[in-house]
Amino acid sequence: MSFSSEEFEDTEKLSKEMNGLKILPSLGTFNSVTNGYTQVRKMEDAEKLLMEMKAQNVQPKTMTKPQLDTVVL
Repeated sequence: MSFSSEEFEDTEKLSKEMNGLKILPSLGTFNSVTNGYTQVRKMEDAEKLLMEMKAQNVQPKTMTKPQLDTVVL
């Protein structure tokens, strides 16, 4: 999946709204937002999201890991 900058801003905004409403993101949501962060080169945000995933006991799966290879942990 490829995001334009504007599409990703919408996705990022929705993700933050979900957090504000205490709606827990699914693995698919995490994958989409992580993918967007890496595509727009927001590596620090991708790393923070990975930490959030771990804090919520959501383990990265096969789809997540290639995206995270670009994030230094």
